[in-house]
Amino acid sequence: MRSRTRPLRLLLAALALASCAAAPAPEPRAQRSANLSHITGTSRTIQMFLKNRYLQLLPDGTVNGTTDYSSVYTSKVAIMQI
Repeated sequence: MRSRTRPLRLLLAALALASCAAAPAPEPRAQRSANLSHITGTSRTIQMFLKNRYLQLLPDGTVNGTTDYSSVYTSKVAIMQI
């Protein structure tokens, strides 16, 4: 029985070596696209509008609301900045 397993082991070893030798060399990686619009979505500008008021940021860092659309301290925020 022992004499029959030896050729089988040799055959398996030869197949393993042949499959390793036949593997193609790895190709250099393709450059990645910097276009991430499919992940981030479209870039839109929004204004925060809460209960009939626009949010405004004052120079001292306080946040409050105003009904004036064209206030100096009212700012548009890109949707990706939120």
